[in-house]
Amino acid sequence: MTAKEAAAYLRVGRVTVWRWCQQGLIPAFRVGRTWRIRHSELVRLGEQRDDIDDGA
Repeated sequence: MTAKEAAAYLRVGRVTVWRWCQQGLIPAFRVGRTWRIRHSELVRLGEQRDDIDDGA
C-alpha cells in the first residue's frame, strides 16, 4: 500500500504518513522513492488510534 492509500485509510495527510514512516511509528519500507506499508500494520495502527481516541 502506498503512503497516499495509507493516508486515506487512516484519514490523515500524506505528509503525516511519511513522517510516521521516517520516525518508525509505521513499519514501512522504501521502493525507489515511495514508501510502502503493509495493510496489516495499518489495521494495527488504526486499532491503537481508536483505543487512544476512546480514552482506553
